[in-house]
This record gives sequence, C-alpha cells and structure tokens, in this order.
Amino acid sequence: MLDPQNRKEHIVYSDSLIPPKDFPILERAIATSYSLDASALISCMVPLAFSDDVNSKLFENKVCLLSAMRQLSEKLIVFCDPGQIKVLKKTNQEFALMLEQIIVPVYREKVNKVYPAFHPKMWLLQFADEKRKKHNYRLVVLSRNISYDNTFDVALVLDSCGPKEKNSSLNKTKSLLEYLQYLISIENLNKKQTEMLNSLLEDMKKEGVCFDLSDSIFNNAEFDFYPLYGKDQEKKNRFEEVVLPQSGDYDKIFVMSPFLSWDILWKLKKALNNDEQENIKIVTRQESLNSVFESQKKWKKEEFLSNFEFYKLNPDINFVNDEESETNEVEIEEDGADKAETERNRYDIHAKIFVTEKKIGKGSEKELFIGSANATNSAFFRNSELLVRLKSTSKELNVDQLIESLNSSNNDMFIRIDDVEKTDLEEIINKRVEDLMRSLVHVKAKAIVEKEQDKYRVSIKIVDLPDFNGIKVTIGTIIGLHVKDLVSSVVFDDLEVEELSMFYVVSATECIEGKDVKVERLIKIPTEGLPEQERRDALRKKVITDNDSFAEFFSLMLASNSVVAQLERRKDKHDSAKWNITSGSKGLYESLLEASASNPQAIINLGQDVAEIDDEKIVPTTLKKLFGLFETVAKKEVEHDV
Repeated sequence: MLDPQNRKEHIVYSDSLIPPKDFPILERAIATSYSLDASALISCMVPLAFSDDVNSKLFENKVCLLSAMRQLSEKLIVFCDPGQIKVLKKTNQEFALMLEQIIVPVYREKVNKVYPAFHPKMWLLQFADEKRKKHNYRLVVLSRNISYDNTFDVALVLDSCGPKEKNSSLNKTKSLLEYLQYLISIENLNKKQTEMLNSLLEDMKKEGVCFDLSDSIFNNAEFDFYPLYGKDQEKKNRFEEVVLPQSGDYDKIFVMSPFLSWDILWKLKKALNNDEQENIKIVTRQESLNSVFESQKKWKKEEFLSNFEFYKLNPDINFVNDEESETNEVEIEEDGADKAETERNRYDIHAKIFVTEKKIGKGSEKELFIGSANATNSAFFRNSELLVRLKSTSKELNVDQLIESLNSSNNDMFIRIDDVEKTDLEEIINKRVEDLMRSLVHVKAKAIVEKEQDKYRVSIKIVDLPDFNGIKVTIGTIIGLHVKDLVSSVVFDDLEVEELSMFYVVSATECIEGKDVKVERLIKIPTEGLPEQERRDALRKKVITDNDSFAEFFSLMLASNSVVAQLERRKDKHDSAKWNITSGSKGLYESLLEASASNPQAIINLGQDVAEIDDEKIVPTTLKKLFGLFETVAKKEVEHDV
C-alpha cells in the first residue's frame, strides 16, 4: 500500500523503476496512466535513467533532467488519457520538446454519447545486462497515476522469473502480450515508437517471459492479468466475468474504491451466498456514496444497506506535518472527470482493491484483485483498465480483519459512514466544466508554424467545437505568455522559438457564486512546420550554458550506473581538473573508455549534441575530434552486435 502519511512510501514508486543490480541498462519502457502530471513524469525519468530515486538532488538539476530525457526519448512511451495531461510547472516548461516524443494520448470512440476513459496504470520495463545479451523484465501494476498525489494507493511489482519457474507461469503472460499488441495498434504512434514496441513484443515472445510472485501470502502460480479494453467491451458483463465469475458463491467481500456505481453495489449484494448482515465491507469516499444514493431515491436505503459496512477516511486525522506547506493536487476520476483541488490537508483513498472469500473445507480461498478499476459501471463497461488477480489460502488475508489491519498504523484511520449527504452545488458545476473539457480534447485540430523574420506565427484550425454553454474557454502557448479565447481559428503572432510546441494549454472556467471553477489541461495538437533544430538549440542553450555544465551533461549521458557520486565529486576542488575539458580531461577520457566497453549506444546518442553545439567555449574542437574517434568505434560495435 502506498501511504501518503509515510514519506518512505513515496520512495516505493521510484524504487520500482530502478534497474536490478545484474541488469543495469534500461532497454525499453512503456507506461500507461489515466491522468498524467508531466512534471511528475519528468521525475520518474531520474530513476529510469540513473538508478536513483526522485528524492535525490538529481531532480533539482536541470542538466541531469535534460540528459535523462535525452537518454529515454527513444526508449520510453507513456500512454495516457487525452483529457488528463496536467499543465507543466513553470520550472519544467522548457522540456515540452522532449515530452512530445514520449507522451501518446489515447483517443477512444464515444460509447452511448460518452468518451470512455483510458484508465490503466502500469509500467512494463525491459532491462539488459552490461553486455546486452540477457534481459530482465518488470511489471508494475498500480492504482496510482503518474502524478504528485496525496492519496492512499496500491502497487504490485513483479519481476521476470528464471527457467525453473517458467513452466508454471508462462501461460499467465498471454493476456499481457495481447495487451501490448493492442497498444501497438493505437493511433498517433510515430514510426520509431511502433518499431520499439514491436521489438519489445518480439523479445518477450522469443524469450518466453513470465513473472514471479515471491510473496508467501499468495500462491505463486495463481495470478492472472486482466486487461479490459476493446470496442466490444461494453457488450460484456466484465465485472461478473472477471471479479465475480460465480455469483452467489461468496461468504464475504471487501472492496476499496474511491468511486461506486449503484449497479455494482447490487451485483456485490447478489454475489453473497447468504443474507447475513455486513458481510460486504467497502472503503470509499463520502461524496461517492452520496452521489450513488441520490440517483436511486426510490430504493429503501436501510434495507439495501443491511449487507454492507461502508467506511471512509477519518476527516479528523491530520495527515500533513506542520513542516509541509506545498499545495497538492487531488484527482477525482469517474467517467473521465478529474477534479483538481488545491487544498492543504486534503488526503483521500485512491486504491482499487477487490477481495472475495469463500469456504473450502476447513479453510477458505481468497481472491485479490488490484489495479486501476473502480467499482463502477464506467470501469467495467466502458473504460480501458488493467487488473491483476492473486489467490491465497493464507489466514493472514482475512476480510474481517482488513479494516483492523488498515487502522493499525493509525487508530481509526478509517471510520464507518453513518449516512449519506446531499451533493453540493459546487460538485455539480465542477462536473459540468469537466464534461466540457472532455469534449474539447477530442475535437479535431491541426496547427501550422510559419517563420516571420526572427519570430514565429502559429495558426490553429479546430473543427466542430462543442457548445460552451456560458463557460469561458481559452487556449494558450505552452509557456502561457499568449492566451486567446478558443474559437475555430486561432492565430498566435510574435512567438519566440521557446514557445513553440505540440502542447497547448486549454482552460475552461465557470463562475459559481463569485468563485471560479477552473480546469486546465495540456492538449497535443498535430503541428506542422516546427523548427526542430532551432528548438533543440534553444533548449540546450537554456540548460547547457558553459563549459562546466556541458562537462556535467557529457558525463551524465555516458554514465552506466548511479550518478550521485559523480555529481558529488564535482564539489571537490582537488578533483576539479578532471572535469575541465580544455585541460586534456583524464576523467572525460575515462568516461569515454568505460562507455565504449559497456554502453557504446550512449556515445552515439551523445553525438548529435556534440555535433550541434558550435560554441568553442563550450565544446572545443579538440574534444570534437577526440569524441569523433570514439563515436566511429561505437557505431561499428553496435552494428556488429546487431
């Protein structure tokens, strides 16, 4: 469980991305997420590129961030919902160029006049040994999006297993491979991304990849992947097919889900083989339960609820230390909705867990599902989701004791919900703004960039804009210096090269009782005429400003292991000569030698930057000549391996 109270738990996410000791090189990586905080994604690149967690000082170092993104631009693809890309923090806006090559919005066709959400949360990582001859794979299935989020979440980390364990779990990866094939079919992938995904899929098939569940509570061979996707998903009763395949056969059920639907509650009630009270325990959010019962006023609430115990996070517990003062974003997601709040002390649950328990002889069998799916109609009939099923006969997993175990770290962390309340007006207005935003991100649009002397003009054409219904909608450039009302034709003049991007900021605002309800998102618009060389130069010039910062970039690009120690060395005045490129640079030469032996591709990747920087004070001609010799050897080495 990812616990926002425990700062050590924040490391869990980044730790799961760090390569294993025997497989230090990241070959390829894909991630899926519903909402995507682009700044949080940048922080994830630190452990991926440098085997270090996001709590290190590397995240504060822009040279480090640039080198991490340069290394990962052709190794990493992140799929996300098109309506949930959060606006970049000002400190990271210059990296939009690199993110364009990594982020792929997934557009779904309407189902019953609603755009289904792309909602899975997953990382699939391929690592290689130093000789790039063997691979290790890691699958991370989460309820957490790629975001800075103060919520209780859950994560499962599975590493690929050795030959001895393959026979028992090889068939378990079939559905995962099929899901990867589905991702390959998604529109908006460029040629290199498609080739990368195909190579990953072929490697996994050829190597017979399977995963190991090394937890004594669960049966090692008893786990399955359940990706929910496809055009005909709405035609199947996926909840009963996946989570409740034997309705009426369970003694007890536990659910943790921030969002609920009436139909799913009813199916849970029918799944019990008894009519005993309170055998279904559900941890949810108060506002979710309010919404469910407000839509079903004709039902007898007390009679229906007799089988249920509802719990929520105790609002009287202060989860924030006095030292913490930064503003946090909290997500509310259902039918594509995402409510952004800026409230200090705002914590809630976000984990999605289903546990079923039934008696077998003198013992009991439990099934645990974790992943991205809420206990809602949207999750099991419209959205793209991903769940993993685990099985257990251990007494340690017990529905009756789950709440007690969750409360053990903090007395009464979860408390009973006694009654439902009326949905407040602000939530209704917020939903209206969110629904409009969801329609806006699906409109067809294209942009063209034209150069005008030393500045640029961007012309955007949009087809079939929805009715705004009095909501103010604007569109702006990535940096936010130019903002205009959103209409079918928008032109931005006098733009600097730094303001050019495929990402644009769309904002929807509605005033309620003198208070603005505002939603902002990044949308990715196909943009022709972007001056790629000039954009790369502008980014480098902003980050690599002198000989010293280039030396740092050079070393980071060639690093084959954790780089914290290397950065710390630069603070040592006695060692400074090793980082002085103009002096012959023993440290630089050693870095090239090491990379030639262990990671020649890193030298090739760095070649473009060395060639394009034409400032003698930053990259001397002598260095370019020396580097050219190593680059020639590296290319021959890579060609030979292929």
